[in-house]
Amino acid sequence: MTISDVCYKQINNRLSTVVCTKRKSLNMSQEDLAFLIGHSRNCIQQIECVEHGPDFETFFLLDEGLHLSEEEAVSLFLDIRAFVREDREKEREEAGTQHIAVWLWRGKPKEDFTNTHV
Repeated sequence: MTISDVCYKQINNRLSTVVCTKRKSLNMSQEDLAFLIGHSRNCIQQIECVEHGPDFETFFLLDEGLHLSEEEAVSLFLDIRAFVREDREKEREEAGTQHIAVWLWRGKPKEDFTNTHV
């Protein structure tokens, strides 16, 4: 799955806001957080300035280092999921396929969709 540049920007903006806000609420400097997660201060600065997003491992290190509550983590995930779903929906609309596959599937067993013709 490829997400659009717009979606990528939305995700990184949201991550930036969470990282910066939470870090400051814990009275941590960028250096403090970087040390905690084993990354450079420049990495934290780039995430907070939306210069780049964290890779998957760094994402989870930030969760740990910032002591995100379950509620904060779920909220962040749901926001990211909403951005991606919106992006996928727009892609489908532009391709003219919208929800055809989902409509066809409708909970049918996988066997109904396998090709039995040889």
